[in-house]
Amino acid sequence: MASETAPQKYFDASIRECPAAVDAAEVIQLCAAHSGAIFYGPGAFSWRNAAFACSSKASRWLHAAVLNQPVGADDLRYPEPAPDVIDLQLGNVALASLLEGPRHAWWPLLGSSQTCRFVHIKLEANFTKFPLLRKLAIEYPQVVFLFDAFEFGAESNWMPRVLLAERRNVWLSMIGLAPGPAQCWSNPQCNEALHFATGEVGAGKLLLASGAAPCEVRGNPLAWLDQLTAIDQAQRELIARQNAAELFEVK
Repeated sequence: MASETAPQKYFDASIRECPAAVDAAEVIQLCAAHSGAIFYGPGAFSWRNAAFACSSKASRWLHAAVLNQPVGADDLRYPEPAPDVIDLQLGNVALASLLEGPRHAWWPLLGSSQTCRFVHIKLEANFTKFPLLRKLAIEYPQVVFLFDAFEFGAESNWMPRVLLAERRNVWLSMIGLAPGPAQCWSNPQCNEALHFATGEVGAGKLLLASGAAPCEVRGNPLAWLDQLTAIDQAQRELIARQNAAELFEVK
């Protein structure tokens, strides 16, 4: 059971595979447990709207949409309706090519005031061009970059992913660490990862994220946070809700 001082609700930075059809009962359950979430998947926009309709004005619900090229809002490939979060999925080869290529190639997506402020960049397991990603974050300080640092487990190159958040406009989801279908770390390994992450970039850069589909969001991640000895109660509250409150204006 979560401690008495733990926040009553939490923000989930990744509810994935939202189906096109909205399940009203699932939405009600999500609203009861969450202060907000980012929805991914074909039905993300509908799930976001349904969550807004059944929750308080203090909640913050966002929807992400996939983009396969760094194009701007005036390009026919840009998602419609305009998303709250761009889910940029390029693959390692295309991403490396763009990072190594002319900088103006990123301008339509990252430089225009008409495009989304929040950009999640999908990194594959064997990605290595971290210095170029750091340079990209420096060049576009008005953009908030979201990365999944832990999704490939304790044997992956998760440390350089964490260090991306040394930049003030980079945040990290906890997919892989947190309870959910993608969880692949033991609690002792989670403590090691959080000891490193909080020491290097701070708990203020971590976002609780399940990576679960709406029908899979079960259990109490706040109780899981309480079991981790590498973080204190103030850091738990940052991870559970307060970081998202600052970043996504959750009241």
